[in-house]
Amino acid sequence: MGTGLLDRVVSRLGGGGGGESRLARAAVAGAAISVAPLRFLTQRVSAPTVICSGQTCSSGACCCDVYTVFCCQLVGGSNAGCPANTAIKGWWRCDCYAGSGLCSNVPGPKYRYYMDCTRTSGSCTCQCGRGSCAYRHTCCNTTGYNQCRPSLSGTVVCRLVTCVIPSSISCTGCGSVLLKNNATCVDDAPCLGGPSCFGPAC
Repeated sequence: MGTGLLDRVVSRLGGGGGGESRLARAAVAGAAISVAPLRFLTQRVSAPTVICSGQTCSSGACCCDVYTVFCCQLVGGSNAGCPANTAIKGWWRCDCYAGSGLCSNVPGPKYRYYMDCTRTSGSCTCQCGRGSCAYRHTCCNTTGYNQCRPSLSGTVVCRLVTCVIPSSISCTGCGSVLLKNNATCVDDAPCLGGPSCFGPAC
């Protein structure tokens, strides 16, 4: 996609903020274009609506928001590592997790680190996790976080959460460049000890 076209698509998604918010909107736009390019580029519909189309989900369903499903919500998945044919491409930190799930009982600041498990080989279809509207989507978004394996270009299959900086976990292969996204502090799931989609805001 050309830079000019991407800028026009991202501007349709709205929102202000810095580079991270633009990256997030660009990822959603890319997912929408991959699912229904003509519909997204020629009609006034939001990217989450396009991603969710064909799943017969209501607009408030978990699958219809902008976030990727957690690995522990996939069939046979867990929060202990990436699924087969995926690897961690990058990570970021939220600084003010206010929920009751994983990382809520650590001393000091309630930091939460999110890691994107990105496809390394093969292909997958943009769809709701487990084929259910109750789960966020998988294989729809790409990620702009690349401190671990910047050469990966596949879609994000799922996300992991940890309470310590990923660069301190040797098996992740991640660098220590810190990127932050506090908008994701509300992103939660029952398998992480939180609610279905969103927890309390910072």
